[in-house]
Formats: sequence, C-alpha cells, structure tokens
Amino acid sequence: YDQTIHQRPIMTIGVNSPPFRAGITLIEKEADTKKAIKDAEKDLEKKVLVKYPTLTEEEIKTLVVERKWMDELSARVLGEIDRLSQTLTGRVKELAERYAEPMAEVTSEVETLTKKVEDHLAKMGFNLE
Repeated sequence: YDQTIHQRPIMTIGVNSPPFRAGITLIEKEADTKKAIKDAEKDLEKKVLVKYPTLTEEEIKTLVVERKWMDELSARVLGEIDRLSQTLTGRVKELAERYAEPMAEVTSEVETLTKKVEDHLAKMGFNLE
C-alpha cells in the first residue's frame, strides 16, 4: 500500500492572502470600535460627575420619579390590566358556553330524559312510585 498516492495536498492560506487580510482588518476594526465605546463611556461618566452636583431638587425628582419609577410603574400597571383583561375574557367565554342553552330548553331535555329513564326502569320491572 503506497501512502503517497492517497495523500491530498494541504491548502495553506498565506498571511498576505485576501481572506486573511480581510479577517485581520475586521478584527482591527472591532478592537477600534470597542476602544471608542470605552472612551465614550468614560467621557459620559466624567460629564455626569460634573453635572451631578449642579442638579436642582426639581431635576432630581424628575429623573428619579418620572424617568425611573413612572416607566416601571406604567409597565407593571399595563401588564396587570392585560392579565385582568385576559382573565375576564376567559371567564366571559366560560359563562357564555355554560349558559348557551336557555333554561327552558335544559328543563325540557331533563324532563324528556327523566321520562326515558322511568320507561326503561318500568320495562325492567321497577316501580318508582
């Protein structure tokens, strides 16, 4: 068995090949973007630290109550309204199905079935009177 006949040539991608260079370029862009984001976050933090001592009581209330709490409260209230609405809708459907037949029809059907049962029992020799 000759092993050299069945060997496949190994493809190598050179460091200067277009796919390799494109990959390196993307990695460098990603690193640059991450650094820009980190720098922007640091800059924002500095601006917040400068602005924070100058906030008035009214601005603090606005930030805390209106922008933080109100959004959360609004989301929770809307969620509860949706839950209650779905529960009520389900209950209404259940009641509609339960009372779909008028009482007169149900009573008539009960009387008919009672009569059939009494007839069958009478044929079997039972006397219910």
